[in-house]
Amino acid sequence: MLYAGAYAQDEFRASDKLKLTLGLRVDAPSFGDTGFENPLANAMTFQDENGDPVQYRTEALPERKLHF
Repeated sequence: MLYAGAYAQDEFRASDKLKLTLGLRVDAPSFGDTGFENPLANAMTFQDENGDPVQYRTEALPERKLHF
């Protein structure tokens, strides 16, 4: 698993009595091919939010996605 992230911060003085501190953080986790296959769980059928049948693969992990 690889977990990359960055953070930036700055301060802004709006007046003598008001100082704002703003920041932005972004993370990008990546799991690679680290999932394990479970044949028993892969053979099961579940229901999605609409009641339709759906099957999941235990070895399929989330794709890299930026989180702000």
